[in-house]
Amino acid sequence: MEITIKRFWSNDDDEGIPRSSILLKRPRVDGKIADYIFDFIWKNVLTPKKIMQKGNYEFTLYFDVIRKTHKFFYNSIYNTDNIKFHPAFRDRKLNGQITKEVSIFGYSDRFNELITPTEYANLVYDMFGSYLVENFKKLSKKELEDNKQKMDYDAINKFPFPASFDAQNYSGDNGSVEKRIVNFVVDETSEAFVYKDKYIGYYGF
Repeated sequence: MEITIKRFWSNDDDEGIPRSSILLKRPRVDGKIADYIFDFIWKNVLTPKKIMQKGNYEFTLYFDVIRKTHKFFYNSIYNTDNIKFHPAFRDRKLNGQITKEVSIFGYSDRFNELITPTEYANLVYDMFGSYLVENFKKLSKKELEDNKQKMDYDAINKFPFPASFDAQNYSGDNGSVEKRIVNFVVDETSEAFVYKDKYIGYYGF
């Protein structure tokens, strides 16, 4: 059995806000916190109930702010006016082995460069919870909430904060943005940049 967790910060253009600004607003937390959260859920919730004990899982956590252009049709039990979750999954078969690819989308204005490791951990916990409660009838939101209170927040806050660009470890961090093309003509007023160079140029690490 193998479980992997990836994280992705949306750098999409939004209502005239440049991608460089959106990049700088992402949570500045260590990527290992998400692994810590899942390991806690695995030990304290899933293993005792014998859930997800077979097969391979590949989680991708998508973080984004709530935009005016977003339409939310999925009603997770975890949703509020300010936080929206949407878990989705599909099976992929390779060399006879099935891997469940689980995408969990989280939308909240609380996802920004100022979010603390504690608040981030709570939101990531709820992202996993939105998937688990929907897909495993043995679990309830109340049970997950009760276990959340047992997390070691001292351990979570020992991760360096703000974390360095490399320690944040978002998928696509080796990417870049080219100048915008409008009607087959390069828009010279737009900005081309490499994610890492732009981020470190602003924050310094």
